[in-house]
Amino acid sequence: TTNDLFNLANKFRTDGNLQMAFQLWAEVLKTDPLFGAAYLNMADVFRQQNNVIAEKDHLNKFLDCPLTGRTLTIVPQVATRIAEIEKTAPIQIIQIPK
Repeated sequence: TTNDLFNLANKFRTDGNLQMAFQLWAEVLKTDPLFGAAYLNMADVFRQQNNVIAEKDHLNKFLDCPLTGRTLTIVPQVATRIAEIEKTAPIQIIQIPK
């Protein structure tokens, strides 16, 4: 099930296998694109890697998911973190090839 995949991804993360964790979280999101906790976990790993662009993207995707129970209580922390990123992260200009 989707929950089983999510839990297995979390185990891989705990064991330090981030590549497998990300693959499984991506599989969770293919099955259920509104599985907010997968976005949240991915954002946390991006934060630890100082990849604030990807972190912010995944936090915003988390906020686009239906929020219930435990995820609802995390919203203020997520909003605060997004504001911190926007305040401190350098602006990156990406040129798209024509």
